[in-house]
Amino acid sequence: MIKQRAGIGDSLRSFILGRIREGKWAPGSRIPGLRELGGEFNVSQATVQRIFDELARERVLVAVHGSGTYV
Repeated sequence: MIKQRAGIGDSLRSFILGRIREGKWAPGSRIPGLRELGGEFNVSQATVQRIFDELARERVLVAVHGSGTYV
């Protein structure tokens, strides 16, 4: 089960990076939130937050408290 969950996280990460690479989410744009992406991928908000945190550490995303997450 843990391996399956890792695969879901990888899929979400690939989805986010693909949207950015394709230009659908341009630099400075706000991306969908935890609830929306969690619902779309059928994962917990904690899983989405983990991916957001990883991408923020890699300087792909920026979280702005009270505002959202941006490319």
